Amino acid sequence: MSRANPGRLALFLCAVLIFALGPAILKGGVFLTAYEGDALHVSDIVMRMAAGQLPHLDFETPLGLLSFAPIAVFVGQGQSLGLSYLYAQALAGLVALPLIYWCVGTRLPWVAAYLLGAAALLVITSLSYGVSNPPVTIAMHYNRWGWGLLFAAALLICLPAQDRPRPRVDGWVLGLILSLLALVKATYFVVLAPLAVIAFLMRGQRDAIVVMLLTGLVVMGVTTVFTGPTFWVAYVRDLLSVSSSDVRQYPGLAFAPILVSPPYFVATLIAIIGALLLRSSGQRTTGLLLLLFVPAFAYVTFQNFGNDALWVIPLAAILLAARPKAGQMTRFGWDTRGAVSTLAAMAAALAIPHVQSLGAGALRHYTLDPSGFEPLLADTPDLADIHTVTLRANSVRAARDTVVPGDLYPMLADPEEDTDPVTVAGEPIPDCRLEAGVVGALKVQAAEIADLDGPVFIADVLSAHWLLNDTDPLPGASPWNYGNIAGLDTAAYVYVPTCAVSAKARDAILRALAEAPVTLEEVGRNPRAITYRITRGSDG
Repeated sequence: MSRANPGRLALFLCAVLIFALGPAILKGGVFLTAYEGDALHVSDIVMRMAAGQLPHLDFETPLGLLSFAPIAVFVGQGQSLGLSYLYAQALAGLVALPLIYWCVGTRLPWVAAYLLGAAALLVITSLSYGVSNPPVTIAMHYNRWGWGLLFAAALLICLPAQDRPRPRVDGWVLGLILSLLALVKATYFVVLAPLAVIAFLMRGQRDAIVVMLLTGLVVMGVTTVFTGPTFWVAYVRDLLSVSSSDVRQYPGLAFAPILVSPPYFVATLIAIIGALLLRSSGQRTTGLLLLLFVPAFAYVTFQNFGNDALWVIPLAAILLAARPKAGQMTRFGWDTRGAVSTLAAMAAALAIPHVQSLGAGALRHYTLDPSGFEPLLADTPDLADIHTVTLRANSVRAARDTVVPGDLYPMLADPEEDTDPVTVAGEPIPDCRLEAGVVGALKVQAAEIADLDGPVFIADVLSAHWLLNDTDPLPGASPWNYGNIAGLDTAAYVYVPTCAVSAKARDAILRALAEAPVTLEEVGRNPRAITYRITRGSDG
């Protein structure tokens, strides 16, 4: 099968980008149907950055600078947050397009080049998160940006060039992709960088490694000019801090089920059998690299909320492009080309639901009826064009553990289990967590702390209350708290929700707070929260 015509492929990819973004921008705002808490997280970080703060240096986050900087740039130019998010999606697509174009154009036959190129751009620009019954959301956009670039990089690593090899260009493209991934989400960089080096070494393309490293150093140098050299130390510190936290070491299934549980086993089997068939047909390098990609793909899936195995999309393209020549047989007498073609078709069948789910995000968003929505944060003009479903925003539901001593079903409690409750100022806090209505709960909490005469530390996973109170964020506090008390030294009060967005995060925060050299004096209480004034040793 012949290569794609370069000019037609470029025009096609540009048309896909316009199709993916046009309906979303024409809607005149962003209308969310799920993950409002994540939208508040995005809003919190973007507004901090638009005000001049930098991630890692001014607040803790495991996510890279480029996860939010494109949005913050547009906000800084006076655009509303909703439009800034959509423009950042467009910018991400425009930056990724030439990289995707090179990878699919030099590695894939024309049909696969068109299909995978379109799939990568649709994933990057989607307004959905790829789960069953996909909602419209801006949550976890950085995961989609990473997946789209990972699709392109996997082709460059696994497959040899269809035409004349250009290792230096490949090194430059892969170096740029890896640099972008390092500054979006480190997970993708960590799994890809070793495979890139292995691939170039196996093909004897050491000059490609040199170019790749030089490209990375240039990007690192440019970033350092804007952030300062301590940025990288702070970034690594944040990654280590979050990875060692007990609150959320991984956001879904453990690693082993990502490989062998029913939703993933077929994809794993296809990849392993495909790799072995390629090696038996003489494509030993491609087969080995594909085999090495199986745990790499699984690790990215393991680290992403929802655990969607989007890697079946490039898997189908890799198998299609690597099919052996007709007539080649395995030692068992199988037609290798036919067997690999069958595996490619199976992988494509697994990939179709993912592409459909993500690719239809913009159209799904465009067809939403805005009458059932309200602004996420109506009193904050910069955020007024991000909307959420009114019913979801204001229907607050909570869940609590009732199998504990003194509650509804104490006789069912395990006497061997450590039932010591988490306490604050010596008082036990109930195991209660919000399940819906995060936006409504946040509005009530923000109103309750608005009259306090000093900065407030929120003992919960979210601390975006400042967006509603027209105040500054607590210096040093984490927009998404994984169980630490960063920022407590600049706070005058601690606000402890009775029902937290994340009870696990709140409890970890309270355990750390109990060991801090502070004294807490209760100054307010209601069924929703307890507020404490902080007294430090030097204050007395």
